[in-house]
Amino acid sequence: NCQQTHETIFNFYLPPRLISHPELYQETQQSIFKELLSQNKDFCSTLSSVEEISFVRNKKALGSLSEDKLNDTLNSLFKSPESHERKIAFSLRSIYLSKIYSSALGETITGYKPKQSAHPDIDSYLKKYTPNFIQKNLKLNQETSSIQDTEKNKIDYLIIGSGPAGSVLAHELSKSGKRVVIIDQGPLILPGSVINSKIPQLRENLGVRVSEDGGIIFRNGRAVGGGAAINIDLAFPPTDELVQRRIRNWKTNNIIPQELWTKEEIQIAYNWVEKQLGTRKANTNEINSNNLILWEGTKKLGLNPDLYFLNSYLPRTSPSQIYFKRSPVDHLLFKALAKPNSSLNLIPRFKVHKLLLDKNKILGAEGEILEYPQLVGEIQDPHNLSLQSKKQIKIYAKTTILSAGALGSASILLRSKIDNPRIGKGIIAHASLPVIGLYKQPIKNWEGIASTVYLDDFALNNDFILEATSSEPNDVVNLIPGNGEQIHELMKDYSHLAGFGVMVIDSPDESNQVTLNESLEPRILYKLFELDKNKLLKGLDLSVKVHFAAGAQKVVIPNFQFFDGTRPNYVESLREWEAIKKNINFETFQNFVSSAHMQATCKMGKTKDISVVSPDHKVCDYENLYVVDSSIFPSSIGANPMQSIYTIAKIFSDKQLNKK
Repeated sequence: NCQQTHETIFNFYLPPRLISHPELYQETQQSIFKELLSQNKDFCSTLSSVEEISFVRNKKALGSLSEDKLNDTLNSLFKSPESHERKIAFSLRSIYLSKIYSSALGETITGYKPKQSAHPDIDSYLKKYTPNFIQKNLKLNQETSSIQDTEKNKIDYLIIGSGPAGSVLAHELSKSGKRVVIIDQGPLILPGSVINSKIPQLRENLGVRVSEDGGIIFRNGRAVGGGAAINIDLAFPPTDELVQRRIRNWKTNNIIPQELWTKEEIQIAYNWVEKQLGTRKANTNEINSNNLILWEGTKKLGLNPDLYFLNSYLPRTSPSQIYFKRSPVDHLLFKALAKPNSSLNLIPRFKVHKLLLDKNKILGAEGEILEYPQLVGEIQDPHNLSLQSKKQIKIYAKTTILSAGALGSASILLRSKIDNPRIGKGIIAHASLPVIGLYKQPIKNWEGIASTVYLDDFALNNDFILEATSSEPNDVVNLIPGNGEQIHELMKDYSHLAGFGVMVIDSPDESNQVTLNESLEPRILYKLFELDKNKLLKGLDLSVKVHFAAGAQKVVIPNFQFFDGTRPNYVESLREWEAIKKNINFETFQNFVSSAHMQATCKMGKTKDISVVSPDHKVCDYENLYVVDSSIFPSSIGANPMQSIYTIAKIFSDKQLNKK
């Protein structure tokens, strides 16, 4: 019985004996069941699979097992040799804990009341700040199902993807009088109307895209503005030595030419980026209690923490009272669209299925308008094109530029059957692992600016960076190993938890790649190799030491293999940590490793045998197809890539406009 299995698993992750509100407990249990049934058509079949496993191993249903035996059975799935069983275990754990601790019942445990995700007077905000989109010279030709210029002029540039690169290209190329159409499969959300990071629909695959073996979660944006409209934007200037060293190495190894991306060229372009986005360095008085742990802990160890550059407003200067991010949507796209003589058109919710090929020339792209319920803060059909959803639509253009990100651009090239065996290969993930400490004093990680502090002392020689971050209970709870009672014990002290993450600068390997499944949707094959596991372990080791130096009473290691509910799910001293450190091996589904910096799937290079695009961003063998986004880096850019992406897009657009 699906509901009985649901209740058994719910009770496992939050035993009813721990809760003093039995009515609220039952109400939450039932409401989550109904929600999961409506959201996931495979929910009951997944629970049925777990019951079948229980019968095979125990000759009993899950609900008939003792608490210890239930713990053994569910935890054994994480250690199963079968990948699909590990995937089921990880998925159920994540779903149930997230749902429980984001509910009203979860609030009674953590004492945390979530921030509202939408502006309190959203209708007035939308009315005041939604731009007056000018009707452009575009229409849908019903006979050919193609978007055309009403003056019968050909579209000069079709830009696919509106993230940091696409937004720069649209802003710059359209100001020269060129006819530009920019499309994105994500919705257009008015900046400041909602907290974008809290809306799952603004992330690709609802933010739960995992590698095929389940070893790493990939977090990619799916909205106009891309990840730059959602993520925190911890900005590393491309003039920083971490980035400059990578560029020098590419030149030394004869991957890109010496004259490309010179330091002077990058500095000029980045000056423009900083001006457009209002990039600023955080102040020490903006370090909140959570970030202060990383700041003080590293200083006590004789290290040199630093403050991030941020694409954000100063406190109390944002037009929105709930959101302080400076987004490429309002700072680039809206500015370009608002110009009276602008030739820029923006089409959200447009998913590209394939490029239109004619031998070695690209004619444009074909796709459809995606249909799903309107989101809070969404601006639909900004130019009143009235495009029908679920209908194949073609867009023809003189030049097509892919700026759909490392996952999107590679997927489109693969679906279009572009003949290049290098497409999708050698993913860079910047794998990250968060580490949590429990402190005597209240931390209240949700107060103030989420991230202001980082440590890059070991970035050049050991390829890892420590980055302060904060998360709400439904995210934090997924980082805590152990059984339901152990998790509950720590989540009661949510306001006393502090955290930061280890980000590894990983090395490319061709087996880590983007491919397509039978439905032509992307699959990510990625695993950590020993070299990168060693980097992650070094970063984890330092993180534990930083927490204890900052005064942590306990440190939680997000490892489900060793901390499996049979022992305490934390360490209380460095001696304890040293004793178990050798047991941490970063096996798939045993750790909470994620990535928000996917790169290097359409690598740039001087010769076709090592690359997908040439140094001028042109896809090899195609005269009018370009790629401009994080996918073109030959390996890791060396740090958080956002500012570097903006910068290379500015350099590319300048060169396009200067063509004779």
